[in-house]
Amino acid sequence: MNPTLTLLQLTLIGCRDAAYARDRGRAEGELALAYCIREAMNEPRSKQGQSLKEGLIEYCRSADELNNEVMHGRVDAYQGLIREARSEVGATASTCVSTDFAAVVGAIDEGLQLMKHAIEASDLQRCEIEAEHIHNLPALADFERVESLEYYLESQRTYYLTRLSEKYGEETCGQASEVFEKHWNNMMRGTET
Repeated sequence: MNPTLTLLQLTLIGCRDAAYARDRGRAEGELALAYCIREAMNEPRSKQGQSLKEGLIEYCRSADELNNEVMHGRVDAYQGLIREARSEVGATASTCVSTDFAAVVGAIDEGLQLMKHAIEASDLQRCEIEAEHIHNLPALADFERVESLEYYLESQRTYYLTRLSEKYGEETCGQASEVFEKHWNNMMRGTET
């Protein structure tokens, strides 16, 4: 998988795990790095590596301020991926331009927003549900396999909506469906070809 997408996936997993552990500071740090990665994916090739490096510096600063051993432990893995990404910058934008890619990245962006709102509301359980939902999407953005999209749409999406409904009720579940509907519809079109 593309190192930038791998890095994004790992930060989403880190955010999910932090939210599950009810560690708000760590969840905020992981989410901030995920946002930095997403922004870097949209930048010109010449600026992507520097943006990723700056994001990691900020992440390290957060880890130091929080004196968070888990975050400190993740820095080495993130540094390695950033080194790889810096040598392959632009790969995401140049090799993955399909409708499926745009839909998957759109869903990631929506999920990041929902995670941010959940953290701001101190609702780490909601943040964990949102992170659990989108943490595998970076892999779908990198591999255009119909089976993977079908699995996501049939299983992971259903699991996400079920968890939301059980914890927050049908209204919240319906609102989340509306947020992701456009992206899910575009992904479904990708499974029909």
